[in-house]
Amino acid sequence: MRIFVNPAALILLRMAAVIGRDFDFDLLGRSAGMDDGDLIDLLDQASEAGLIRELSSSAGRYHFTHALIQHVLYEEIGPARRVVAHRQVAVALEDLCRNRPGLRAAELARHWCHSPRNEDVEKAVRYAYEAGCSALNALAPADAMRQFQFATALAHDHGVSDRVLEIDLAIGLGTAQRQAGNPAYRTTLLAAGDLAANLGDTERLVRAALANDRGWHSTSGAADAEKVAQLELALQRLPPGVVDRARVLGLLLSELAFGTTLEHRRALSEEALAIARDCADEATLVRIQNQMAFSLAVPSLVKQSLEWTADALARAQRLGDPLQLYFAAMYRATAAVRACDIVEADRCYAIAQELVRKLSLPLLQWEYTFHMSKRAQIAGDLAEAEKLAQQAAVIGAECGQPDAQMCCGVQFAAINWMRGSMGAMAPMLQAMADANPGLPTIRASLAMAYAQARRLDDAERILAEFAASNYSLPQDATWLNGMTEYAVAAVACEDRRYAQALSDILAPWSTQFSSAGGLTAEGPVALHLGALATVLGRYDDAETHLIAAAETCERHAITFYSALADLRMGQMLIARDNEGDEQAALIVLRKAAVTAKAKGFGEIENEATALLGAFATG
Repeated sequence: MRIFVNPAALILLRMAAVIGRDFDFDLLGRSAGMDDGDLIDLLDQASEAGLIRELSSSAGRYHFTHALIQHVLYEEIGPARRVVAHRQVAVALEDLCRNRPGLRAAELARHWCHSPRNEDVEKAVRYAYEAGCSALNALAPADAMRQFQFATALAHDHGVSDRVLEIDLAIGLGTAQRQAGNPAYRTTLLAAGDLAANLGDTERLVRAALANDRGWHSTSGAADAEKVAQLELALQRLPPGVVDRARVLGLLLSELAFGTTLEHRRALSEEALAIARDCADEATLVRIQNQMAFSLAVPSLVKQSLEWTADALARAQRLGDPLQLYFAAMYRATAAVRACDIVEADRCYAIAQELVRKLSLPLLQWEYTFHMSKRAQIAGDLAEAEKLAQQAAVIGAECGQPDAQMCCGVQFAAINWMRGSMGAMAPMLQAMADANPGLPTIRASLAMAYAQARRLDDAERILAEFAASNYSLPQDATWLNGMTEYAVAAVACEDRRYAQALSDILAPWSTQFSSAGGLTAEGPVALHLGALATVLGRYDDAETHLIAAAETCERHAITFYSALADLRMGQMLIARDNEGDEQAALIVLRKAAVTAKAKGFGEIENEATALLGAFATG
């Protein structure tokens, strides 16, 4: 390809080609050492020749009309002249930026890296690092990874690296990997933290440890021992009262969501909150409140969780940090579900949905999608719940989440219970229970599966094991759903011993909604208390609980549990057999059967139909 313009224009265009496919008037003029009048004349000639055009969207910005033109012009420059030209552009661009490169840091890195001088390569590394940091702040992880990898390779190849620079680049790369959903982030950041610890660099140890955070605990049912060790080392080295100590405490609290006592987690949260408030650091306070939300999601703290999640959401909206606003909205939604406030939950889900769309980060897409599967469970839309659970499993696997398949399995078990086909999942649930000893509530799901398959001896065996443990479950976010699942098994077995114990355990939480974080929805606790009371022959108590559950379900269109409440009411009325109970039972059982048939709630339909059939033949 030959380019026909006068020699002066050709020299200028070659300098423009060094700048890139797009270039601006000021930078080209400074790089070429040309005054504005001559520069405009030559650019007009090139424009008339169809080689470049001025962009109408930005005054003084030009664009080669074809990438091949820029490529040919650049290749015509000899290697030595090319180095000189890149250096001229780098010097001119630095002069234009006046020590504030901002979004042009990546350009500066690209031009300085062509120089053989070590001091120029060091500049290129520094600018690439700045460009990576800017991309992280803009939540553009792919761009950030490219810049940090480029800087790392450049520093290594030219021997201009040192340990401190190596740590900074690794922290940047690990953070970008985390944002992009690349599971390598964990190893990258642990290595950076270990290197900082060995150098006695507490500031960088803390930065690496805090960056190694997906937004909630690293995996379900267990703590990440290496991450916890690094956080505890950081705490040993940090003085009391500094804001970094509050941040490390908050992340440690999040990592210890499973396998620790509630008292220990509360102590961590209280120290972290006290420091953040003393330091008047609102951003840190929001972060800690978000980290508290799952780790302290137990029935005894539901009222307090509504207070701190509301505060966190309001503060996050003022601060404008999109990531912390997303987590604040999601944790507020989860707390609202537990408090039976589905309207508030939906308001918060809407906030989170918009942020997921804007940010397009795989980790958030995964979490939001499995939460929406739970929301579909609440609505009784089982096809949608299954579709979203499958989508979440794919997203989670693609971004390397260690518990993605376990989460999907838990959701499928819940959906199949609603369909009446959970019994077929008993082998899978047994395997999940064996693989996740830190999640003993999976044993409760297994008992439910056996009960639904009418393998009542197996269900009673698991209930007996649970009774032998003094009905003990860890005080974590899965406690309530575990207890309500055991209640379902006890009701199916019609065993008064287990029914009495579980009724006593659940009674204080009668106004709450059982929900396992973002995965499953076990319904109003009042519904389970009503069914247990029926087994115990306390029919008036059962009626009170079931009416309360039915009202909650009706108010929030909780279709499956509304149908189940009708079925349980019908069973209670038949068992009580007071005057008028038979007619009332017929009404609620017909309603349960119709809803269940329309929605695919297999077991509810079968049980309601069987009871109605018994009336017809009786």
